[in-house]
Amino acid sequence: MSSYWQDRFEYLQEQLLHKGDVFFKDLLVAYELALINIEKDIANFYLQFSKDKNISYVEAKKILTTSERRRFQMELEDYIAKGRTLKYSNK
Repeated sequence: MSSYWQDRFEYLQEQLLHKGDVFFKDLLVAYELALINIEKDIANFYLQFSKDKNISYVEAKKILTTSERRRFQMELEDYIAKGRTLKYSNK
């Protein structure tokens, strides 16, 4: 009888490891898609900024890597802090 329980334990352990592998792969895909979307959003932001200011895309990136970026970073940190105070769950 102990062989049965040993085999059952090993089977359940393998199933859990498999589920973990599948979850990890799915999570990796989700992160990669999120990164792609973030990069697209940033590129669109630079493009819109360059159009609004009537400057080149490269100039827009240079401008936004200095004072505008610092201000944006501060606003982003405020936004993140506000989000942490909310008791939001996606479940």
